[in-house]
Amino acid sequence: MIQPDQHNDWINQRDNSFGEFISIRDKKDTDSLVIFNNYSQGVKTNRDAWVYDSNESILKKKIKLMIDFYNSEVDRYRKACVGLTNEKKSKVEDFINNDSTKMSWTHEVKNDLANHKTREFQVGDIVPSIYRPFVKQWMYFNKHFNNRVYQMPRIFPDAATENLVICITGLGETKGFTPLITDMVPNLHFVAGSHASHSISTIPMRLKLTPRQKTLFLSLQNRKNPNQKESAEMRLPMRGLPIFKKNIWKKRLQKKIYFTIFTGFFILPNTVKNMRTVYPKSCHVYSRKERTGFSRI
Repeated sequence: MIQPDQHNDWINQRDNSFGEFISIRDKKDTDSLVIFNNYSQGVKTNRDAWVYDSNESILKKKIKLMIDFYNSEVDRYRKACVGLTNEKKSKVEDFINNDSTKMSWTHEVKNDLANHKTREFQVGDIVPSIYRPFVKQWMYFNKHFNNRVYQMPRIFPDAATENLVICITGLGETKGFTPLITDMVPNLHFVAGSHASHSISTIPMRLKLTPRQKTLFLSLQNRKNPNQKESAEMRLPMRGLPIFKKNIWKKRLQKKIYFTIFTGFFILPNTVKNMRTVYPKSCHVYSRKERTGFSRI
C-alpha cells in the first residue's frame, strides 16, 4: 500500500538526506549557508516579437520603428491633454492606437505614455541572448521595453560582459528538472515554457572566459570593452566555498571547475528526483569519479 511521506509525497518520494545539502540560494535567510549570492529569473519581455530577432540589423529597425511610434503616441496624447483637468483627460487605454503591427502595449508602457515620457533608441542595449535551448537571438535588453528584467542587468550589465549562469527549471514546471549553462542573457522560458511564472532561475558566476567561438554573433568581437578587467569575482559566498574546498578538493582548482561540478551534480538521477519538489541544493562530498566527470562538462 502506498503511503505519503512526511512531505506529503505519494510517488517519487524525496530522499531526506537531501535536506542536509547546501542550498544554492535562500530568500528568507540572507545569513544562511548558501552556494551562490545572487540569482534571478530570466527576462520576461511581453513583446518577444518586437525585441528578439536572429538578425541584428532587422532587430534595430524594428526597435526604432516601435520607439518612433511610441513617441508619436506620447506627443499625440500630450497635445490632446492640453488645457484639460485630470478628470477630463482621455483614458490611455481608450486613446492609444492598438495596432499590433506598430507596437505591443503593456501596462508599464501605458503608464509611461500617461506621464508623457518619451524614449530613445539605445544601440548598446542590443545584446546576444539565449531564447530557447540552443536557439540564440539578438535582443533589445531594455528595462523600459522589457516587462521584467529582474536581476539580469546586474548579471549582464552590457554586451561586453563575460559571465556564466546555470539556468534551471523552477518549481511547478511540467517539463522535468533541467540545468543548462549559458553565457548569454536568458529568456524567462529558456529552459521550460508552458505556464509557470517561475519557469527559470539563474545562478551567476563571474570569471575570465576564453574568447567566444565564431557564432551567430560575430560582431561581438568589436564590442569588447578595453577597460574590462581580465577576471571578475565568482559569486560564491565566502561562508559556503570553504566547505566545498575542504570536503571535495584538496588542491586549488579553476573557478570554472567549481561551476561545472555543481551543474554536474544537478543532473544526477537522484538529484533530479528531489528537485522536482524542492529548490536545488548541492552535496559537498563527491566521489573522485564524479568529480572528474563533472569537471569535464
